[in-house]
Amino acid sequence: MFDLNRYIGKSDHFKQLNTYRLHVGGYLYEYQVAVYAYEKKAVLTNCCLYRLLVLPDIISHLEIHSCHIYNLQLCGVEKERHCAPLGVTATPPGTLSNLKELEISMCQKMKKLLTPRMLENLPNLETIRVEHCYKMEEIIGDEEDELMGTSNNHPSSSSSSSSSSSTIFTLPNLRLLELYYLLELESICKGLMVCDSLEIICIRVCRELKRLPLSLPLVHGQPSPPAALKKIQISKAEEEWWESLEWDHPNAKDVLQPFLDWF
Repeated sequence: MFDLNRYIGKSDHFKQLNTYRLHVGGYLYEYQVAVYAYEKKAVLTNCCLYRLLVLPDIISHLEIHSCHIYNLQLCGVEKERHCAPLGVTATPPGTLSNLKELEISMCQKMKKLLTPRMLENLPNLETIRVEHCYKMEEIIGDEEDELMGTSNNHPSSSSSSSSSSSTIFTLPNLRLLELYYLLELESICKGLMVCDSLEIICIRVCRELKRLPLSLPLVHGQPSPPAALKKIQISKAEEEWWESLEWDHPNAKDVLQPFLDWF
Protein backbone atom coordinates (compact mmCIF):
# COMPACT_ATOMS: atom_id res chain seq x y z
CA MET A 1 0.00 0.00 0.00
CA PHE A 2 2.98 2.30 0.49
CA ASP A 3 3.73 2.08 -3.25
CA LEU A 4 0.07 2.81 -4.09
CA ASN A 5 -0.03 5.86 -1.84
CA ARG A 6 3.25 7.14 -3.28
CA TYR A 7 2.02 6.62 -6.84
CA ILE A 8 -1.27 8.42 -6.31
CA GLY A 9 0.36 11.17 -4.29
CA LYS A 10 2.74 12.00 -7.15
CA SER A 11 0.27 11.55 -10.02
CA ASP A 12 -1.72 14.53 -11.29
CA HIS A 13 -3.13 12.85 -14.37
CA PHE A 14 -6.23 11.58 -12.51
CA LYS A 15 -7.60 15.13 -12.68
CA GLN A 16 -7.50 14.98 -16.47
CA LEU A 17 -9.36 11.66 -16.82
CA ASN A 18 -13.11 11.43 -17.35
CA THR A 19 -13.06 7.70 -16.56
CA TYR A 20 -10.52 5.48 -14.83
CA ARG A 21 -10.28 2.26 -12.90
CA LEU A 22 -7.51 1.79 -10.36
CA HIS A 23 -7.20 -1.85 -9.33
CA VAL A 24 -4.89 -3.28 -6.69
CA GLY A 25 -4.85 -7.05 -6.17
CA GLY A 26 -6.55 -9.88 -8.05
CA TYR A 27 -9.97 -9.80 -9.67
CA LEU A 28 -12.86 -11.39 -7.81
CA TYR A 29 -15.31 -11.56 -10.68
CA GLU A 30 -14.92 -11.15 -14.40
CA TYR A 31 -17.73 -8.61 -14.63
CA GLN A 32 -15.72 -6.20 -12.53
CA VAL A 33 -13.25 -5.74 -15.38
CA ALA A 34 -15.66 -3.55 -17.37
CA VAL A 35 -15.21 0.19 -17.04
CA TYR A 36 -18.40 2.20 -17.38
CA ALA A 37 -18.63 5.74 -18.65
CA TYR A 38 -19.56 7.19 -15.26
CA GLU A 39 -16.86 5.44 -13.25
CA LYS A 40 -13.90 6.91 -11.47
CA LYS A 41 -13.32 3.81 -9.46
CA ALA A 42 -10.75 2.22 -7.18
CA VAL A 43 -10.93 -1.51 -6.38
CA LEU A 44 -8.74 -3.10 -3.72
CA THR A 45 -8.64 -6.87 -3.32
CA ASN A 46 -6.60 -9.03 -0.93
CA CYS A 47 -4.63 -6.08 0.45
CA CYS A 48 -3.38 -5.20 3.93
CA LEU A 49 -4.89 -1.81 4.78
CA TYR A 50 -3.26 -1.05 8.11
CA ARG A 51 -2.29 2.50 7.21
CA LEU A 52 -3.80 5.59 5.69
CA LEU A 53 -5.08 4.96 2.17
CA VAL A 54 -4.57 7.86 -0.22
CA LEU A 55 -7.08 8.10 -3.09
CA PRO A 56 -7.67 10.56 -5.95
CA ASP A 57 -9.93 13.36 -4.73
CA ILE A 58 -12.28 12.96 -7.69
CA ILE A 59 -12.96 9.26 -7.06
CA SER A 60 -16.65 8.35 -7.29
CA HIS A 61 -16.63 4.58 -6.55
CA LEU A 62 -14.62 2.62 -3.99
CA GLU A 63 -14.68 -1.16 -3.57
CA ILE A 64 -12.71 -3.08 -0.96
CA HIS A 65 -12.83 -6.89 -1.08
CA SER A 66 -11.17 -9.54 1.10
CA CYS A 67 -8.74 -7.08 2.67
CA HIS A 68 -7.09 -7.12 6.07
CA ILE A 69 -8.53 -3.95 7.56
CA TYR A 70 -9.71 -2.90 11.00
CA ASN A 71 -10.90 0.63 10.31
CA LEU A 72 -11.50 2.48 7.09
CA GLN A 73 -8.89 5.26 6.89
CA LEU A 74 -9.07 7.38 3.76
CA CYS A 75 -7.55 10.59 2.56
CA GLY A 76 -7.74 12.54 -0.70
CA VAL A 77 -4.42 13.18 -2.40
CA GLU A 78 -4.78 16.98 -2.28
CA LYS A 79 -5.12 16.85 1.50
CA GLU A 80 -2.52 14.16 2.15
CA ARG A 81 0.17 16.36 3.65
CA HIS A 82 -2.08 17.68 6.38
CA CYS A 83 -4.74 14.99 6.53
CA ALA A 84 -5.23 12.42 9.26
CA PRO A 85 -7.41 9.34 8.78
CA LEU A 86 -11.04 10.23 8.18
CA GLY A 87 -13.07 9.80 11.33
CA VAL A 88 -10.02 9.94 13.63
CA THR A 89 -9.01 13.61 13.76
CA ALA A 90 -10.00 16.80 11.98
CA THR A 91 -10.05 16.34 8.21
CA PRO A 92 -10.03 19.19 5.67
CA PRO A 93 -13.50 19.92 4.24
CA GLY A 94 -14.20 18.48 0.81
CA THR A 95 -11.94 15.45 1.18
CA LEU A 96 -13.32 12.72 -1.10
CA SER A 97 -16.59 14.63 -1.34
CA ASN A 98 -17.22 13.16 -4.82
CA LEU A 99 -17.47 9.59 -3.53
CA LYS A 100 -20.87 8.17 -4.51
CA GLU A 101 -20.57 4.43 -3.98
CA LEU A 102 -18.88 2.52 -1.18
CA GLU A 103 -18.78 -1.28 -1.30
CA ILE A 104 -17.07 -3.50 1.27
CA SER A 105 -17.11 -7.29 1.20
CA MET A 106 -15.39 -10.18 2.92
CA CYS A 107 -13.25 -8.00 5.20
CA GLN A 108 -13.29 -10.27 8.22
CA LYS A 109 -11.46 -8.06 10.73
CA MET A 110 -13.56 -4.95 10.20
CA LYS A 111 -15.99 -4.08 13.00
CA LYS A 112 -17.12 -0.56 12.06
CA LEU A 113 -17.53 0.98 8.64
CA LEU A 114 -17.93 4.75 9.09
CA THR A 115 -17.71 7.39 11.78
CA PRO A 116 -19.71 10.62 12.17
CA ARG A 117 -16.70 12.67 11.13
CA MET A 118 -16.26 10.60 8.00
CA LEU A 119 -19.87 11.29 7.00
CA GLU A 120 -19.14 15.00 7.02
CA ASN A 121 -16.68 14.39 4.19
CA LEU A 122 -18.98 12.15 2.15
CA PRO A 123 -22.01 14.36 1.39
CA ASN A 124 -22.62 12.83 -2.06
CA LEU A 125 -22.61 9.19 -1.00
CA GLU A 126 -25.47 7.42 -2.80
CA THR A 127 -24.80 3.72 -2.17
CA ILE A 128 -23.54 1.80 0.84
CA ARG A 129 -23.12 -1.92 0.26
CA VAL A 130 -21.61 -4.21 2.91
CA GLU A 131 -21.63 -7.99 2.66
CA HIS A 132 -20.01 -11.05 4.22
CA CYS A 133 -18.06 -9.05 6.81
CA TYR A 134 -18.71 -11.44 9.64
CA LYS A 135 -17.20 -9.28 12.42
CA MET A 136 -18.97 -6.08 11.43
CA GLU A 137 -20.84 -4.69 14.45
CA GLU A 138 -21.82 -1.17 13.38
CA ILE A 139 -22.19 0.70 10.13
CA ILE A 140 -21.74 4.12 11.76
CA GLY A 141 -19.66 3.72 14.91
CA ASP A 142 -18.78 6.10 17.71
CA GLU A 143 -15.75 8.33 17.23
CA GLU A 144 -14.19 7.25 20.51
CA ASP A 145 -14.44 3.59 19.57
CA GLU A 146 -11.94 3.93 16.74
CA LEU A 147 -8.87 1.71 17.11
CA MET A 148 -6.57 4.67 16.43
CA GLY A 149 -8.96 7.29 17.70
CA THR A 150 -8.40 10.15 20.07
CA SER A 151 -10.87 12.01 22.21
CA ASN A 152 -13.33 14.02 20.19
CA ASN A 153 -12.70 17.65 21.11
CA HIS A 154 -14.79 19.06 18.29
CA PRO A 155 -18.55 18.45 18.06
CA SER A 156 -19.64 16.82 14.82
CA SER A 157 -22.00 18.73 12.58
CA SER A 158 -23.77 15.46 11.88
CA SER A 159 -24.98 15.24 15.47
CA SER A 160 -27.59 17.26 17.22
CA SER A 161 -26.42 16.44 20.74
CA SER A 162 -23.66 14.62 22.57
CA SER A 163 -26.01 11.83 23.52
CA SER A 164 -25.73 8.88 21.14
CA SER A 165 -29.45 8.16 21.51
CA SER A 166 -30.35 11.58 20.11
CA THR A 167 -27.62 11.90 17.50
CA ILE A 168 -28.81 12.69 13.99
CA PHE A 169 -26.77 11.39 11.05
CA THR A 170 -27.56 13.06 7.76
CA LEU A 171 -26.91 11.32 4.45
CA PRO A 172 -28.68 13.67 2.06
CA ASN A 173 -28.02 11.73 -1.16
CA LEU A 174 -28.10 8.13 0.05
CA ARG A 175 -30.36 6.14 -2.28
CA LEU A 176 -29.41 2.52 -1.63
CA LEU A 177 -28.45 0.71 1.58
CA GLU A 178 -27.54 -2.97 1.22
CA LEU A 179 -26.49 -5.14 4.16
CA TYR A 180 -25.91 -8.84 3.49
CA TYR A 181 -24.67 -11.62 5.77
CA LEU A 182 -23.33 -9.46 8.58
CA LEU A 183 -23.64 -12.04 11.31
CA GLU A 184 -22.56 -9.80 14.22
CA LEU A 185 -24.11 -6.54 13.07
CA GLU A 186 -25.96 -5.07 16.05
CA SER A 187 -26.46 -1.49 14.96
CA ILE A 188 -26.64 0.64 11.83
CA CYS A 189 -26.12 3.64 14.10
CA LYS A 190 -26.95 4.52 17.70
CA GLY A 191 -28.92 7.60 16.76
CA LEU A 192 -31.24 8.35 13.82
CA MET A 193 -30.50 8.60 10.12
CA VAL A 194 -32.01 11.36 8.01
CA CYS A 195 -31.96 10.02 4.45
CA ASP A 196 -34.46 12.01 2.41
CA SER A 197 -33.25 10.44 -0.87
CA LEU A 198 -33.33 6.84 0.34
CA GLU A 199 -35.15 4.62 -2.15
CA ILE A 200 -34.20 1.02 -1.37
CA ILE A 201 -33.12 -0.86 1.75
CA CYS A 202 -31.96 -4.47 1.32
CA ILE A 203 -31.16 -6.57 4.38
CA ARG A 204 -30.38 -10.28 4.47
CA VAL A 205 -29.07 -12.45 7.32
CA CYS A 206 -28.32 -9.63 9.78
CA ARG A 207 -30.21 -11.25 12.61
CA GLU A 208 -28.42 -9.47 15.46
CA LEU A 209 -29.59 -6.11 14.12
CA LYS A 210 -32.03 -4.65 16.64
CA ARG A 211 -33.54 -1.60 14.89
CA LEU A 212 -33.84 0.37 11.68
CA PRO A 213 -32.83 3.87 12.76
CA LEU A 214 -34.73 5.82 10.10
CA SER A 215 -35.87 9.30 11.02
CA LEU A 216 -39.44 9.40 9.74
CA PRO A 217 -41.04 12.78 9.01
CA LEU A 218 -43.93 13.66 11.32
CA VAL A 219 -47.30 14.81 10.01
CA HIS A 220 -49.66 15.99 12.76
CA GLY A 221 -47.46 14.19 15.25
CA GLN A 222 -47.57 10.87 13.42
CA PRO A 223 -44.72 9.32 11.40
CA SER A 224 -44.97 9.18 7.63
CA PRO A 225 -42.80 7.26 5.16
CA PRO A 226 -39.70 8.87 3.66
CA ALA A 227 -40.72 10.65 0.46
CA ALA A 228 -38.34 8.74 -1.84
CA LEU A 229 -38.70 5.27 -0.30
CA LYS A 230 -39.71 2.56 -2.78
CA LYS A 231 -39.09 -0.73 -1.00
CA ILE A 232 -37.50 -2.55 1.91
CA GLN A 233 -36.30 -5.88 0.58
CA ILE A 234 -36.08 -8.70 3.09
CA SER A 235 -35.96 -12.47 2.73
CA LYS A 236 -39.19 -14.27 3.60
CA ALA A 237 -37.11 -16.38 5.97
CA GLU A 238 -36.40 -13.21 7.99
CA GLU A 239 -40.03 -12.52 8.88
CA GLU A 240 -39.50 -13.40 12.53
CA TRP A 241 -36.51 -11.04 12.68
CA TRP A 242 -38.60 -8.21 11.17
CA GLU A 243 -41.31 -8.72 13.78
CA SER A 244 -38.72 -8.51 16.57
CA LEU A 245 -37.26 -5.14 15.55
CA GLU A 246 -37.40 -2.21 17.97
CA TRP A 247 -38.77 1.12 16.76
CA ASP A 248 -38.26 4.71 17.87
CA HIS A 249 -41.95 5.48 17.33
CA PRO A 250 -44.74 2.98 18.14
CA ASN A 251 -46.33 3.48 14.71
CA ALA A 252 -43.11 3.35 12.66
CA LYS A 253 -43.47 -0.33 11.82
CA ASP A 254 -47.01 0.13 10.49
CA VAL A 255 -45.83 3.03 8.34
CA LEU A 256 -43.02 1.00 6.75
CA GLN A 257 -44.91 -2.30 6.44
CA PRO A 258 -46.43 -1.47 2.98
CA PHE A 259 -42.92 -1.04 1.56
CA LEU A 260 -41.82 -4.58 2.45
CA ASP A 261 -40.74 -6.58 -0.56
CA TRP A 262 -40.36 -10.20 0.51
CA PHE A 263 -38.17 -12.44 -1.63
